[in-house]
Amino acid sequence: MLPDLERKLQKELSRYQYPAVAFSAGIDSTLVLASAVKIHGNQCVAIMVKNEAVPQREVEEARRIADFLKCPLIVKEIDVLSLDKVARNNKKRCYYCKKMMLREIKSIAKTQGCSVVLDGSNSDDHNCYRPGAKACKEEGIISPLQNCGINKTNVHNLARYWELPNWEKPSSPCLLTRFPYDMEIPITKELLIAVEQGEDCLRKICRSNFRLRWAGQGSVRIEVTEGEMEAILKHRQELCKTLGDLGFHKITMDLYPFQSGRFDMEK
Repeated sequence: MLPDLERKLQKELSRYQYPAVAFSAGIDSTLVLASAVKIHGNQCVAIMVKNEAVPQREVEEARRIADFLKCPLIVKEIDVLSLDKVARNNKKRCYYCKKMMLREIKSIAKTQGCSVVLDGSNSDDHNCYRPGAKACKEEGIISPLQNCGINKTNVHNLARYWELPNWEKPSSPCLLTRFPYDMEIPITKELLIAVEQGEDCLRKICRSNFRLRWAGQGSVRIEVTEGEMEAILKHRQELCKTLGDLGFHKITMDLYPFQSGRFDMEK
């Protein structure tokens, strides 16, 4: 099955000359970039737009992956919190944020002589709340994985088959997903940094998926898989100290196991 998927994906990628890949360092866009490099070599480029909601470690990982694939990487920083609908975490926040990012990527791609921009959307994304998908369609972004009917399981299997360095990487959505929709106070860069640093502490304890959700001024809620709950309690003093120093003095743990898109389900 994997050789068939490989051929199908590479046939799809061969249709696009001088492609730019909207790169996030996630496994989906990594697979698209790896396939583009296999087909087009140095005639493709990876473009990453860094905003306040993208952890710095993702930029560092993007550089490592691009070096591994021997592909040039362009990183551009933008201020998405300048958009009120993003700062207030409007229900369609992802659409407005994505629109701004994709327009910047297209502008950069044009200066590089690229004819098309590809992204890492896979076929499972049709089954999730993805307002950013509308922005991709409006901006003419091509999604090779979706065009080939490749889902998330296929992505991980192909990435492992190709021995990509991040094939085991879990999904890592932007930090804005840690906040409820329609915030009364705007999300600030400082608040995003505090959540990022809090999750860095959790990362030292948890081996699987986790999230640090904002639960009100000075409050956060820890979400982990069922198997990680004991570890959180074991390290609670360390967590209370670190999170307290970050300004979070009310800390709870969700007794429901981690589930991606929790705020989407609550609204």
